[in-house]
Amino acid sequence: MQQQVLATAKEQKNRNLEVAATAELGYFFYACGSTVQGTRMILDALKMAETTNDPRIIGIAYQNLAVTSIDDEAKSRELYEKALSYSTSAGDNFFICTELLGLAQFFYTRHVNPDLDSSLYYAENSYRLALSKNNEVLQLFSLIALASIHQQLGNNGLALEYIHTAERLPIRQHNRLFSSLIYNSYTKFYQITGQRDSAFVYARKSLENVQGAFLSQEIKPVTALRQLYTGVNSDSALKYANRYLFLLWWILRQQSSLS
Repeated sequence: MQQQVLATAKEQKNRNLEVAATAELGYFFYACGSTVQGTRMILDALKMAETTNDPRIIGIAYQNLAVTSIDDEAKSRELYEKALSYSTSAGDNFFICTELLGLAQFFYTRHVNPDLDSSLYYAENSYRLALSKNNEVLQLFSLIALASIHQQLGNNGLALEYIHTAERLPIRQHNRLFSSLIYNSYTKFYQITGQRDSAFVYARKSLENVQGAFLSQEIKPVTALRQLYTGVNSDSALKYANRYLFLLWWILRQQSSLS
């Protein structure tokens, strides 16, 4: 899909679309494991973006570059903040939200001294903006982030309410992938709180929603089921361990086809 958009942009000589498509395609390659190729494409997109003087396009390039720089925490934070600054200047609310969520994730997963207060600050701001613009997709991702942060802070009741709120979003009812993401959130919540039976229920629900249709998204529920069955049912544990190995093989094969 991204390659088709890029080809169309070049054919139409639409510079802004070409930059955005190059950046997004670079992120796609990076996420699929072709990190060198993906990063190179995003850097090319940034160089092109800076010639357009369009803050929205520059922000998109910086955001994708921030994701690929996650191992360098100082650089990643700087790039996310640059992306947020450009998107704010452009008034691009969609990318403002995604960059706020990127910063929330950055502070949540920071290797040294995770900063949950800062993570919460950015996730709350993303949720407020998504609400004000009635964007249910970004509301969903913001709610899932808020649930994880509050559970880490020990606010289990509030964390569960955020997941419930995400589940009640109309967009979730018509999208299997979004449903799976919410069920993954429930699974994680119940695993952490030691409620194995509930974790089983939601891990199975998550897998049912993506099985055979979104192979790369099977990893989380399959991993959860493998963990939950270990020491309880060896046959089921082996079944999900084998499925996990198949999914890893499939993802690696996809990566090699992109190289």
